[in-house]
Amino acid sequence: MLPHRHCLPKSVLMFLVCQEPPQGAVR
Repeated sequence: MLPHRHCLPKSVLMFLVCQEPPQGAVR
């Protein structure tokens, strides 16, 4: 499972956020 191409995790926290679908992060 690779992170979304549009998402570049720079930290563990960011990585977890990237794990979620784009629609869930952006309203």
